[in-house]
Amino acid sequence: MISNRQYLKRETQAAHDRAERVWVGPAGFADLHAYRRWLTAMLDLHRDFGRPAERRLARLHDEPAEERRISALCADLGCACDAPRPGDDVSESWAWGAQYVLNGSAIGASILLKSASLQEGWPRAYLREMRSFATSGRLADFFAGLDAAQLNLPLAKAGALAVFEGSFAHA
Repeated sequence: MISNRQYLKRETQAAHDRAERVWVGPAGFADLHAYRRWLTAMLDLHRDFGRPAERRLARLHDEPAEERRISALCADLGCACDAPRPGDDVSESWAWGAQYVLNGSAIGASILLKSASLQEGWPRAYLREMRSFATSGRLADFFAGLDAAQLNLPLAKAGALAVFEGSFAHA
């Protein structure tokens, strides 16, 4: 029997591969404009998908990670952060799927910080926040919780794919 994480990885691999091709490409971000467009997409994803998913899974969080991520993105983009707004009520399984993509992107953030994809002087607050999440043990805790959860796997897959599709709307 495969774990929830393995199932989501298998079922979303094509979307993940597409996201990497669309946003970063083999040579990294084309320029600062492309990087800022990606940061803007990430801001919208954390606002529109991350917040409602985190609210649904609130019992798992000591502190809200999504607000820290949104603040870091606003710092990078030089924009004002909006107040949390009521979001759609999502199912627990959908929320796990959405958070699988958003939290899993912490691994990619760590890789980007080490790569030549970013030019000197480009903002990095969001990437550093996500790297901190990955290296602090919180990402491992999330994955353990994901695998322990009793999920409706098609709904979890739908949540994960919704995040990817949301990112493609900005490309």
